[in-house]
Amino acid sequence: MENNQNTLSGVNSKGVKWTYVGEILMGEAHGKGKCFWSDGREYEGEYVKEVTYGKGKFTSRPGNVYEGYFEHDIVRGKVTFKKTGEVYEGDFKKNYIPHGQGTHTWASGKTYEGEFADGVMHGIGKMTYENGDIFEGEFVNGLIHGKGKLTIEGKWENGKQLSELKE
Repeated sequence: MENNQNTLSGVNSKGVKWTYVGEILMGEAHGKGKCFWSDGREYEGEYVKEVTYGKGKFTSRPGNVYEGYFEHDIVRGKVTFKKTGEVYEGDFKKNYIPHGQGTHTWASGKTYEGEFADGVMHGIGKMTYENGDIFEGEFVNGLIHGKGKLTIEGKWENGKQLSELKE
């Protein structure tokens, strides 16, 4: 049977209305499509038997955007997450929580590259601060903790830091 472009709609178990526009096979979302929920969420990507499965983009209610590979409505593997000026690229576990290797860039320009556990910096990583300072070492529960190396950018004279380097 061929896939054809069509529309499906309904109400989920929480009473939220949804509309799917895309390929349908035997009365189910199957192939490429886009789903809109009445609470503002939307997903555009691939479906298999009404379940997100494959490459896609999910936008949640507050405007957070997840792009990557989905299996059974859960992001898997390397994913890009964007929210108001911030970007996280890396591994996730269930419930959209950064876990594994990743890079987080804040709106300020500060960047962390390294290990995450349950949504926080945890393990070996590298933090590059807005002023160019760099910390490389251990992080525990989101904080610098353990062995590490701090590189400080600045202008120095007679053993004293006169100022931070500015671009």
